[in-house]
Amino acid sequence: MLNSKKKLKSTAAAVGRTDSGLFKVSQSKISKWRQCRQAYHYAHVEKIAPKRKSRPLKFGGIVHDMIDADIKGQNPFKKLKEIGKTNEKLFDAEREMYGDIIKDVGYIMDEYFNYWDARPETIDYMDIGKGKDKFKCEAPFEVEIDKGYILAKGRIDAAGKAKKLKWLVEHKSHKTFPKPEHRWRNLQSVFYIRIFDMMGWGSLDGTCWDYIRSKPPTRPTILKAGGMSKAALDSLPSVVRDVAKANKIAERDYADVMKTQMENRATWFQRVFTPVSKDIIEPVMKDLLDTSREMADLHGTSRTKTFGRHCEWCGYAKLCAAELQGHDVEFVKEREYEFNEYEAEKEELVED
Repeated sequence: MLNSKKKLKSTAAAVGRTDSGLFKVSQSKISKWRQCRQAYHYAHVEKIAPKRKSRPLKFGGIVHDMIDADIKGQNPFKKLKEIGKTNEKLFDAEREMYGDIIKDVGYIMDEYFNYWDARPETIDYMDIGKGKDKFKCEAPFEVEIDKGYILAKGRIDAAGKAKKLKWLVEHKSHKTFPKPEHRWRNLQSVFYIRIFDMMGWGSLDGTCWDYIRSKPPTRPTILKAGGMSKAALDSLPSVVRDVAKANKIAERDYADVMKTQMENRATWFQRVFTPVSKDIIEPVMKDLLDTSREMADLHGTSRTKTFGRHCEWCGYAKLCAAELQGHDVEFVKEREYEFNEYEAEKEELVED
């Protein structure tokens, strides 16, 4: 069993409720319940999380921290350096999983900021909240969506003005950009737009999906005869520039490769503005509330496994595999997982 000293602080917390008896829900909690109740049980009842985060989760967390720093007027690359220094031993130990993640993020985010600074889709980030409780990003919310019964908690990435409208801004990292159908069925955007209004922060016109590709940029090949290969390359200008510099290649000798990679930046960064129909919000919220009530009634008792493609990126797949193959589940828990209430709340089924 996991360390018995690491237990929830109260019986209320153990059943997913506040001390006043309200059942707590979040967007990720609801999504996990709908996708797989066994995964939900591990994350929100047992409150365990993988000791090692997957690369998509680690990458996404670093990118969020850098964008938050930039929104607040801080230096995002100083933030990246701090993250690298703090996690140096972890990244070295998990290099097979993460690669050189700090260098990858550095290249990608350098291009991200340069790319959007030169384009018309620039977002004017808004203050969220009123008075002393103003946030530029990561705005916390806590509101009863079912009076006396269901409490919604979470954080909103950011909100901003663009195209003469106001948008919920969602920063998302993926290996490839999601298809359009991913957006219309996404629960988080409608949920957060409604919450934004319930908190008294104002009305939003839709969601700006700020997509960033997370794959490591490919480094161009250096030919034996000298010079840079002109074969097809999925990379970024800063990577090409650094490789050329390290191999003492004159700028004129790789200008065509650089031109191609400048144009290639559009495949790495994308902002999609999706207006929301006011007629859609209430039906979605009603379904969400029905799910929340079901969660409140069955929390801690329902552990139905739902198998599907999502198992490929679920952080709890090893536990299900151990159980189905007749292995020692408790041993796998002890070796691969830890009691970590905060990380368990953040652990999501991430497709990347």
